[in-house]
Amino acid sequence: MRSKNAEIVQIKNISFANYLFIIFYTLQYEKLVLDKDGNIKKTEFVVEERKQPLEEIRKKTLTLHEKFMRVKPDEFYEEMPREQVVSRLKELNEYDENDGLTKMRKKLKKMERTRHLQIWHHHSTLANHGHILFMVSCLYDPAVHLTNLEYKLETGEEVDVQTEVEKPEIYIVGRCHSSDTEQLAYVESRSCCLQHLQRNLTTEKEGCTVEINNKMRFFHGDSPAQNFKSGQQKGGHYYCSGCGVHASRVFELDHTFKCKFVSLKDHQDCVLKGLIGRNSVNKKSKPLSNLKKQHLIRELGSREIFQGDTKKELEDNLTNELQGVQRVPALLFENPTEDLIAINIEDYEILVCEPMHDVSNHIECPHGTAKSHSKC
Repeated sequence: MRSKNAEIVQIKNISFANYLFIIFYTLQYEKLVLDKDGNIKKTEFVVEERKQPLEEIRKKTLTLHEKFMRVKPDEFYEEMPREQVVSRLKELNEYDENDGLTKMRKKLKKMERTRHLQIWHHHSTLANHGHILFMVSCLYDPAVHLTNLEYKLETGEEVDVQTEVEKPEIYIVGRCHSSDTEQLAYVESRSCCLQHLQRNLTTEKEGCTVEINNKMRFFHGDSPAQNFKSGQQKGGHYYCSGCGVHASRVFELDHTFKCKFVSLKDHQDCVLKGLIGRNSVNKKSKPLSNLKKQHLIRELGSREIFQGDTKKELEDNLTNELQGVQRVPALLFENPTEDLIAINIEDYEILVCEPMHDVSNHIECPHGTAKSHSKC
């Protein structure tokens, strides 16, 4: 949590390799630790980060991708005949026969003017120091971007449009330990950037100027990063942040396919359903763990669960209820009751599969840094 006596040590802008970084050195967070005598004490820790603001990334990538985008004036959509609108929507698998022509035109215009963003996050140790890295990329969307063939017909150049569009940009580079407590210190900075997504950007192509909407759509990373983002426990019997399946049943395909996908909103509701979750979730990274018996009884009672006599039985009941959820999703940590729409993450999804790790047994490296290497 933020320290009351914190001060900002240094803030400055620098330009390096065409990136604009804002450097923060702050002493603004504190955490609770146990000393050698078993007493609880507060300690402050420094958050260091080099950040390229998300709005700067959006502007930069929009400029780079303008030549690959479908930029059409409003009149183009207003004058489109029904057959052309229907054909285009069917091509994008978005056709609904119950929609009228006006609604279909609005839907198509919105789709072709909305870019989707994806975040990649990883923590690792380099030179005996923990480092955290966030990267942002735009997702290739045939509704927004030209296909390879269309671009070739338009320009005469052969280009892999998807590869060019999805090249990631460095967002945040920071130094911190691997604990959730310290990684959560970067949430405040990220939340500020997300609120700026409401500012649409304008782009121009062939004399046509239109507003482009940007939506934060996906997060992808390895399992620890997935669980950190969603508020799920790391390891244990409920290690999947996407469905809450018990580890003993992950190979029962008939059962796993019946498990409901758990969204960020579901994670938030699960935590806030209980008394402790509503009152103290913003003070601890794991507010529902290591509870005393009387607190377990109160928490379960607020969730209308009244079974269990011993502390072990009560803990098992709470574990089964939470299915591995430890806190609200990371982006809600500063304000657990925040409406997802207010910070523009109502459609944000945590991808629970990282192919390079889960399928190919490889480590994924960001574009342009190194080739993939086998795990040891």
